[in-house]
Amino acid sequence: MSTHRADAASDPPGLLARLPQGPTAAGAGAVVALLIATMVAPDKVPLGVVILGALIGTGTGLLAVGLVLTYRSHRVINFALAGIGGFGASVAIGLHLGKGVPWPIAIVPGIAVGLFSGALVERFVLRRLDRSPRLVVTVATIGLAQLFAAGQAATPALLDGPALVGSFRTPLSEYTWNVDPLLISGNDFALVFVVPFVLLALTWFLLRTDAGIAIRGIAENGDRARMLGIPAHRLSLLVWTIAGGLAALTVTLRAPSEGLSLSIASSGPQVMLAALAAAVVAGLSSLPRAFAAGVALGVLDQLVRWNSDKQSVSSVVLLVVLC
Repeated sequence: MSTHRADAASDPPGLLARLPQGPTAAGAGAVVALLIATMVAPDKVPLGVVILGALIGTGTGLLAVGLVLTYRSHRVINFALAGIGGFGASVAIGLHLGKGVPWPIAIVPGIAVGLFSGALVERFVLRRLDRSPRLVVTVATIGLAQLFAAGQAATPALLDGPALVGSFRTPLSEYTWNVDPLLISGNDFALVFVVPFVLLALTWFLLRTDAGIAIRGIAENGDRARMLGIPAHRLSLLVWTIAGGLAALTVTLRAPSEGLSLSIASSGPQVMLAALAAAVVAGLSSLPRAFAAGVALGVLDQLVRWNSDKQSVSSVVLLVVLC
């Protein structure tokens, strides 16, 4: 087993495939070009908007990582992921604004709800549809997205929280930076503080633990992994639990800056579109590429919003990326 683990760590499969040398150089060139653009055309490409886009993009990238994980385990796009994140975030917000629980403490049960929700989806829905056509499973995740959105909308009444949640103050609100033309707060940087540790922990888990190596094996060739006796159902449960936690963490940490939509029609799709676009750019196969694409699309999204009076233009751009 030790030889297998050493081989897997030295030659990681596609799930942890790094950016190829060509795209990496192109990405570095794009960053340099973007920085030059902020100096040459600050009205069209303001530095503050670029930074905010990158900060928001870290959340998009983290959601995209969750999408790739679940896709590689079941070969299905998990449209319920954003709903799971929103449901967990609504619990954290309800505890904080409704029950007066300090925000750093309220975040913990919110993430726990995301973890538990991801596990429930896999155990009681995905596993029962294991032999069904992938289209049927995909439609099931769309239905689950609506179910979680309904739970998100009902949470404020249960926790005495506000029905409409805009941006709200946390201990990080005390820290602000004026980056022309925006005022960026500590809440905007919250994900940037957390994401490196999350990604390092996830990478260590996939590279260094027996369960992580087995998950990579299933991601590469599920049938062969099952023939070798790898407990696919148990590992799938773990993958969907992790993805649910990532979604809840992302939406919860973005909530103080962006608020949380409690509309069933808008809560999931708005969050999901950019993450899905990032996952598609990564070919639904590589976690590093999905995260990098999420950051890039976050910058693109904010620049489009800054230069257009119609917010719908941003959605159109993301749809073009998906196509």
